[in-house]
Amino acid sequence: MLVLGRNIGETIVIDDNIYITIFETSTTGNKFKIAIDAPKEMKISRAELYENDPERWPKIQAMKEESERRSKKAMKADAARRANAEQANRIIREARAIQAAQAQRAEP
Repeated sequence: MLVLGRNIGETIVIDDNIYITIFETSTTGNKFKIAIDAPKEMKISRAELYENDPERWPKIQAMKEESERRSKKAMKADAARRANAEQANRIIREARAIQAAQAQRAEP
């Protein structure tokens, strides 16, 4: 599975004739809309229409589970980055406070 990050207005091109464009996201950021431009003879369906298809549904479920796993992993990594950034900012503030205190003591 190839996972690509896209911003609103950006497009993914598949095989030079399929274009997938992100054009809207929800305010909460957990839903988005896409536009698909593909040849008319190409069938495009929502995955839930295959729930009763014993051949396709297991693959769809596996992809969904992988997507959820990657999302959870990304959320954990994001939380760790934020925690590290907060810790770094705290250390910088403390160092600046120490420097300011040293500068005040050094003034005649």
